[in-house]
Amino acid sequence: MESHLVFQKALKLAFETVVNRDVTVKGKPKTSAELMADYCDRVLKNAQKVDEEEINKTLESTVQLFNHLQEKDYFADFYRIQLAKRLLMSNNMREHLESETILKLKMQCGSQFTAKMAGMVQDLSTSKDFQQNFEGEYPDGKIVLEEGRDGGKPTTIAISVQVLTHGYWPTYTSPEDLAIPPEIARCMEVFTEYYSNKQTHRKLRWVHTMGKNTIEMHGFTIGGAKKAKERKEGKKGKESKIHLTVSTIQAFLLLMFNNNERLSLEDIASALGMDPKELRKYMKSLTLQKEKILLKEPEGKEINPGDVFRVNYDYSPLKNRVSIPLVVMQTDEKQVQDVHENVQQDRKLAIEACIVRVMKARVTMQHSALVNEVVQSLSMLFRPEPRIIKKRVEDLIQREYLERDDSGSGYKYKA
Repeated sequence: MESHLVFQKALKLAFETVVNRDVTVKGKPKTSAELMADYCDRVLKNAQKVDEEEINKTLESTVQLFNHLQEKDYFADFYRIQLAKRLLMSNNMREHLESETILKLKMQCGSQFTAKMAGMVQDLSTSKDFQQNFEGEYPDGKIVLEEGRDGGKPTTIAISVQVLTHGYWPTYTSPEDLAIPPEIARCMEVFTEYYSNKQTHRKLRWVHTMGKNTIEMHGFTIGGAKKAKERKEGKKGKESKIHLTVSTIQAFLLLMFNNNERLSLEDIASALGMDPKELRKYMKSLTLQKEKILLKEPEGKEINPGDVFRVNYDYSPLKNRVSIPLVVMQTDEKQVQDVHENVQQDRKLAIEACIVRVMKARVTMQHSALVNEVVQSLSMLFRPEPRIIKKRVEDLIQREYLERDDSGSGYKYKA
């Protein structure tokens, strides 16, 4: 029986070693935590296409595998980033599946581990209720920009605003000096006034990088490559209205072509108040991918300084509703780097808090015993290295939370 236990222990250790081994994907190193979060994201993002029972089995197996993960704090941060994108951007989200997955993680790691995730899901539900109340005063969320002339229809924009609690969500940034088109600024002004009347102690901060807009394109034909070829040959087809779903910043830059035939990358960046390097990723999906809304000169596979853009009037989609892949749905290297930095900072605070908590309870303790207890206490989320613990102890001594004992090999808690 004892040999069986030794074998089981060795098997578990070997399995966890494999599970927690970093791998290289497309030439870039990835942690098991990041890969597992990406896998959950793919499963939940495609929930509409798969039987719900099958999804639950897959998620249950994933959570069981998650139990063997050593860096659960990394998983939590990556998962939260992907969850935010699904909640804010996906049209096919099943909210109950998101809640069930969070519940499974909560049962393994406790409520503190999933508090922010649960708060994000709750935020979305609260935001929907707020939007419904807003539409009670502004039917269908439509804001009048200009009254109709001679009995005609007024010019309106329908808006849907998601009001979120800053503490639950990943940190998002928008260009500080972003130039807002007047019609959008008017919508923001109306909603801000409405919100301020309802929530007197809260302040709105608009995050335009996480928004999406549907704009109307007039003067284009529908029918794909065949119609586009006929148009080039001078044959007139029936012009239609195309509904184009893009990110908010892409909508801002496309509106500039209402009054400009050609614009350089630098012209657009200057007018929007953006860094040209940051602007490139928004131009790329409008110019170089499947839906070529804009044409660039000179032609090429990359957006370069000095490139000039114009509207592709030969653009002819197969349907009258087109969605451009949203830039924010892709996890870039900066986001990954931010996660690593945030997790390391959180670990630093967690180790210090654990040391203080243990020392406050024990008053005096030998170094080795303190290290073992801190490792044991934090192993649910991550396994701190002894050298890191020692460094944090030294820092706490400098800040006079602890002091060395007379032997020099232990510590005393300073009240």
